[in-house]
Amino acid sequence: MNKRKFSCTLLILVFIIICITLFFYFAYKGKEKEVLHENQKWVEKRVSDLEIDYKDNEKILNFIENSLPREVDSKNFPYFVRDNFNGEKLPEDDLQEMIFAELQYAIQEKNIDMLITTFDVNSYVEFVRQYENHEELVKAKNKLLSSIEKSGTFESISYIRKDKRLYTVVFNYATGNTIKVEVKLKRYTVDGTKNKYYYLIDSSFVDFFEAFNKSTEQ
Repeated sequence: MNKRKFSCTLLILVFIIICITLFFYFAYKGKEKEVLHENQKWVEKRVSDLEIDYKDNEKILNFIENSLPREVDSKNFPYFVRDNFNGEKLPEDDLQEMIFAELQYAIQEKNIDMLITTFDVNSYVEFVRQYENHEELVKAKNKLLSSIEKSGTFESISYIRKDKRLYTVVFNYATGNTIKVEVKLKRYTVDGTKNKYYYLIDSSFVDFFEAFNKSTEQ
């Protein structure tokens, strides 16, 4: 009899523990979904801002290009004039997360070179060194863009902050599928000043490439 009571009590405790675990699990998942949705809307708003800023910058660069000596190549100019986003104008968190809006904008524009500028240059150089010639590199870059865009089904980017500068970036598709990539960010100062700075993705560009390459193979 005592054994039966003990067994029943044990089963009840196990059941309660399972229920509590499931409660917190689904509560966390619900909160995570809410955060992803809010961050997705934030990225989309910033992408709209970037579209306006980029058009303005393009006009400026076209003017500069027409005024440059012939030996100067205007293609070396950065796509994003990050001086617009500094510590005085945006909160620190927003300043970090602007990079995800830049990433989404580059994908929407189907511009792989613009996408590359969201990464630290040393990370990209590691990727470049895998290829023996320029033609192979161009093919790899086009393959990456195609793998991300997935025949025009790419819709948006969202993210969840894991640590101070560590994020899980979620790529959303019209098919309902998602691809998650872990990235870390690095802070860069402008002209050595402390009050003007921006962030780039400091994760391996090779790993970023492989994440989408694997998703294409599946």
